[in-house]
Amino acid sequence: MIVLALAQQKGGVGKSTLAINLATAAMEYRRRPAIIDMDHGQGTVTKWFTRRQAQGMTEPNVVKADSATIDAVIDSLKSAGYNFILIDLPGKSSPAIGAGLKPADLVLIPSRPHDVDIEASLDTVKACLRMGKPYAYIMNITTPHPTRAAQVAAVLRKAKHPVATPHIVQRIAVADAVTAGLGINEAARGSVAAREFDSMLLWILTHLKGLGHEQALATQH
Repeated sequence: MIVLALAQQKGGVGKSTLAINLATAAMEYRRRPAIIDMDHGQGTVTKWFTRRQAQGMTEPNVVKADSATIDAVIDSLKSAGYNFILIDLPGKSSPAIGAGLKPADLVLIPSRPHDVDIEASLDTVKACLRMGKPYAYIMNITTPHPTRAAQVAAVLRKAKHPVATPHIVQRIAVADAVTAGLGINEAARGSVAAREFDSMLLWILTHLKGLGHEQALATQH
């Protein structure tokens, strides 16, 4: 089982949208994904799942957890056969953050290529280092022009921070898909937006393989 935590102690960086689209993409890679919603203030993933259930779709599963129940929820999902877990953490300081980082094989830190997002991420990085958790930045909600994201990614890499190679561009089609209870790969298969999330998923699996995670090896459709 792979467990990914999406952490950034700031709202508006696209954690939930990233979790949703990585989960739906993972279904095409012999994964059975589930999302654990620990961001109860926003509840974006839970609302998305409600819209999805209204259309008769039950996968990827979405369940709620808090700092007291996260371990039991993960055990339950594992017992039920789920093998690709994404934890959507709150966008503010909370006891849930430490609890959600603890079971993660990799912590993903979505950030727009803005100084304010990078500054807000430093507490998350410190927590990862303190807990010995591998992490990687994701340049998220970027503009179609790649220069800014590439520049920020280069600065982060120079400071010895891992950064995912693909960037996720802000596209209205992605927001429309989430509103419809879908992932972009379901709403617009083969589109540029869908290929971005597919590339991100492959980068994550490859990165996990490099970290020695055996269950990341099988990446075939």
